[in-house]
Amino acid sequence: MAYFPDTGVTPGNRISLSMRKLILIFLLLIGTSMMVEAQTYWYKTTSFAYRQVVGYGWSDWTPWEPSDMYISIDLDRDIIKVFSPVTQIYFVQSYDKAYTDTSGGRQVQYTVIDQDRDIGRVRLRVERNGNSQIYVDFSDVMWVYNVIRIK
Repeated sequence: MAYFPDTGVTPGNRISLSMRKLILIFLLLIGTSMMVEAQTYWYKTTSFAYRQVVGYGWSDWTPWEPSDMYISIDLDRDIIKVFSPVTQIYFVQSYDKAYTDTSGGRQVQYTVIDQDRDIGRVRLRVERNGNSQIYVDFSDVMWVYNVIRIK
């Protein structure tokens, strides 16, 4: 039986080695496609507050109100959805790199267009203590959700 030095391959197991390589490539492709699908993040809201433009400035934030909604951030499709009584849909136009804000929290900001074609931004913020918020900012109104990441 022939033996090919330094490879450990003989004519009898050459097909099985090729088959192993093919199976490995197939598994890597499946694994990669599964990782791509995992780019949707889900959050559950626990409370929310808002503020709006009044006269020439912003009002104070309202007191926190209980909330029980879901929010998805789908990075594959560049869509953020807030499943409120009227679903809010935001189409991501661009995003900034994550940064540390003046309070020590980490933020990432998305420039978005909503279903009414208004331009705004959505910010995901994680405080130093681990609490998370999602802010939705437009030129005349802002709201914030306290959220828990669920997957």
